[in-house]
Amino acid sequence: MSIIGQQIKKYRIENGFTQEQVGKIIGVTTQAVSKWERGSTPDAEILPGIADALGVSVDALYGREERSFAVQIAKKLCKMQQDEAYRYAFGICWAIEIGLSGEASAIDDFMDRFIDHAFTENEKSADYFAKLINDSGIALTRSLSPCDNIFTHFPADENQTVNLGRLGEESKRISEIFSLATDKSLLLFNESLATTSFTEGLYIAKDVVKAMRSLGARTIFNTHMHELAMDLDEINALNGKIKVASLVTGIHEGQRSYKVYLAPPDGISYARDIAEKYGVTNSQLMQAAG
Repeated sequence: MSIIGQQIKKYRIENGFTQEQVGKIIGVTTQAVSKWERGSTPDAEILPGIADALGVSVDALYGREERSFAVQIAKKLCKMQQDEAYRYAFGICWAIEIGLSGEASAIDDFMDRFIDHAFTENEKSADYFAKLINDSGIALTRSLSPCDNIFTHFPADENQTVNLGRLGEESKRISEIFSLATDKSLLLFNESLATTSFTEGLYIAKDVVKAMRSLGARTIFNTHMHELAMDLDEINALNGKIKVASLVTGIHEGQRSYKVYLAPPDGISYARDIAEKYGVTNSQLMQAAG
């Protein structure tokens, strides 16, 4: 066996490739790859393609250079134009995603479609590739884009609400948030508008949620006004950039799991277990009173 054949076989096995896969990447038959590994020497002009397919340098095929795959990728990226480098890195990232998925049975099918497919401009997108690997039966993790600002709205200290009143102070801060937020902002509201009567708080909260939907900002609105979630169909029927959904925390074997689920409110606000924890149920208070 020639040194080149030995190196091809070595790097092919290290990469977990079959002879057929290497042949498809390079554009030759499986028989050609088999002949190389049994002693035949590839034509000189095809050596760069073989090296690229195996993630090594041409020198490495001659046994003159031993470098890690990571070093080879870094060197290769440094020699590329920026657009080409990003496309190449994008492909490497998808290969890593597939490898980490552990779905070995899906890899051949995905690679066939990935390598042989001539992608249109519309298909050169994250959504298309997400569909492609999901159709191949491979798990996919998605992420959200970063936000430009994070705005929070929590109940204020009562000493800070003397001039406006608590509801007035809350309303003023909500108005200020909306004057600054964009559709790329993250809004975090906790028990907002709970400082007035339930009916009045619900009335204002509906308008606030409608405005959030129109703005299109990602928002968490934590509230015990369950009726607000019951009116989501009405709110979502209006024009808006996003949809509003109800999330609830789960219960496992009678205990709060702190896991969040997409579901309507179940009417349980955990008042009973909190009251028992701090000893303010009727029986506990009567017992404490002696």
